[in-house]
Amino acid sequence: MKTIYSHVLFIILAILSSLSLNAVMHNSSIENIDSEIFSSLLQSDNNRHYRCKDNFSDYDIQVRGKIKVNDNDTGILSISPGGSLKISKKTFGNKRSVIIESNSLGILNYEYYEGRTKIDYKPEGEKWLADILLDVLRITGIDAEGRVKRFYKQDGVDAVLQEIEMISSNSVRALYFEALLDDYKLNEMEVMAISTGISKLSSNTARGELYSAYSSIFLINTNTSIVFFSNVSKLSSNSERARILVQISEKINFEDGEVIEAYFAVVDRMSSNTERGRVMRNLENTQDLTVSTYTRLLQSVGKLSSNTEMGTTLRSLDKMDLSNPAISEAFFNTVDKMSSNTEMGSTLRHYISEENLSKENYIRMLATIKKMSSNTEMGSVLRSFPKMDLTDSSLVVAYFLAIDGMSSNTEAGSVLETLLKNIK
Repeated sequence: MKTIYSHVLFIILAILSSLSLNAVMHNSSIENIDSEIFSSLLQSDNNRHYRCKDNFSDYDIQVRGKIKVNDNDTGILSISPGGSLKISKKTFGNKRSVIIESNSLGILNYEYYEGRTKIDYKPEGEKWLADILLDVLRITGIDAEGRVKRFYKQDGVDAVLQEIEMISSNSVRALYFEALLDDYKLNEMEVMAISTGISKLSSNTARGELYSAYSSIFLINTNTSIVFFSNVSKLSSNSERARILVQISEKINFEDGEVIEAYFAVVDRMSSNTERGRVMRNLENTQDLTVSTYTRLLQSVGKLSSNTEMGTTLRSLDKMDLSNPAISEAFFNTVDKMSSNTEMGSTLRHYISEENLSKENYIRMLATIKKMSSNTEMGSVLRSFPKMDLTDSSLVVAYFLAIDGMSSNTEAGSVLETLLKNIK
């Protein structure tokens, strides 16, 4: 029963492959196809099925087990016991096939066909396999780790990257990048070259997965970090950019001004206020932020076009030290950029109630309140002030200048009544 089921499943997959690939791959060349189709469907059985078609040829490749190739990519060295490799290629109506099966001892058996006619594998089948095997390796990713090891030993990272350039499938390219990043202790120049190589992938998802999985390597020092953030900024997907930044668990060197600027350049280039806000709200919870980082973060918040995201992000900064003059000025400059009186008022009231603000903070806040156009919000914020020290002339002047800016006598009177109740 299990054998019948396997045969039926294979037939169904073959039909689906023919239907979907004829639609998707029409007029596409081998060099421009992301070929992997069925690996997820048959993952439990370790079967993988690939179809790649252009105007001249049509490959149908089935892989089972782990396969090793020789050093010149012309022959098979080994297939894990019970595994197999089946390759068919149609060219101008002519079909050739080779079937290589490994028995329980790992001994390989070869069969070669031209059309439906079985022919001795040697010499014609062996020669044909040698001619097409490199194409097959680039379509499927067979023995990616072994080939990376060979290229790296010969000419380093550059040789591996050159081979990756010859591969069209993003998923297969990713296998080569993973082998490089997993198995070798890379120097600074190699890390930066790989980071830039990944940026050339056409899939935002593939790039994002690699950048997220190996961010610890890309952030090893200032130079690699700057290149990493520069390459992340090249992604066209806001969600992928945000996902990469949010998932960074390693400590970013925010002591370095260039790293700070490279990081927030990624944030500023996002077109989604939601994603930008999400990244900045997450940052304080996962990283140790310097004064320079906070001031640059506040500049990025000020560039948001959504008052809601601006307010939500500002109110989330629980660890920010407003007693620092640079941070305080950057914070109020950002609040001043809000066009929503409601969000401005909500943000100012939040900091009045949650923070132990200094006299200097209140004086600067009063300058911001004076710029508000809503008497209701101005009055609400002023009434939320704690008891005022009216012996400080600078504070008194700033306070009454804010009240003088109100056009509503009712709101101004209400604020003054509250002030009288709170006089020390």
